[in-house]
Formats: sequence, structure tokens, C-alpha cells
Amino acid sequence: LLESMTPEERKKAGAPAEGMALRVHHVGQFGAHAAARNAGFRKDDVLVSFDGKADLLREQDVLAHGVTARKPGDKVKVELLRGGKKMALMMPMQE
Repeated sequence: LLESMTPEERKKAGAPAEGMALRVHHVGQFGAHAAARNAGFRKDDVLVSFDGKADLLREQDVLAHGVTARKPGDKVKVELLRGGKKMALMMPMQE
């Protein structure tokens, strides 16, 4: 589950004032729902780019891009901020 961030939250997290900044609110724990956790994502990570796109402003936008531009099994590069530091993870796309 991804949440949009307020300007104050963006500043505190070190996220850009404009563009993508979606906080990971929940990461699945078991079975097929654990793909993000298994890829290394953690609660409170801040996504700033998904598949090279920084203009996806809502969780719905990320999901729509994922299902229209990618197919199950593809791995998508996700750039994020964790503790103010930028890092990249590979997210496997699911059905």
C-alpha cells in the first residue's frame, strides 16, 4: 500500500518537492503478497521513481503503469529513499 505525501512529509524525508513521492505504508508478509518484502522493500520507504518514471503521483498510477507497460515476471527498477539515502531495488511484477 502506497500513500501520497504532504509537502512537509516530502521535505522531512528528503524527497523532491515535485514529482513522485509515495510512502510505503504496508508490505505484504506471506505468499504472493510478500513479493515487495522479498525484493527488499520496507515500511516507510519513499518511492521516487518506478520503471524510470517519476511522474506517477498516486498508487493507482503506479499500478496502471505496471499492468499496461509490463508483464508478469518482468522486474522493474524502483528508486526510493530510505532514511534519507537514495537506493534502487528490483520489483518483480505479478499477475
